[in-house]
Amino acid sequence: MRYAARRGRQEAWYVCDRARSNRGEPLCQAIAAPPVDEAIGMLIAEQITPAAIELAIEVRKRSKRDMKRRIGCAVARSSAPKWNPISPSGLRASRPQGNNCSGVNP
Repeated sequence: MRYAARRGRQEAWYVCDRARSNRGEPLCQAIAAPPVDEAIGMLIAEQITPAAIELAIEVRKRSKRDMKRRIGCAVARSSAPKWNPISPSGLRASRPQGNNCSGVNP
């Protein structure tokens, strides 16, 4: 993606410039972004259904809940005592029960 100031305004372009960047070759292709973006937007709008939107929202909510739970478990693990000097064996203190971290990988 490249932006260029032309005719007094910013224009967006999709540019294939890897060969130019890596080997100094000429640009292989450049396409104005707005028509491409509009076409892709139309294709998405034609295909999307209310059920697909609801599913995407639910997946996002679950993902956020899972991430919050994972962060909470990581914080609990990092702040839990690693060594129990009072214990005769000096073993790790057990995790408190009911912390909702079962099945969460470290």
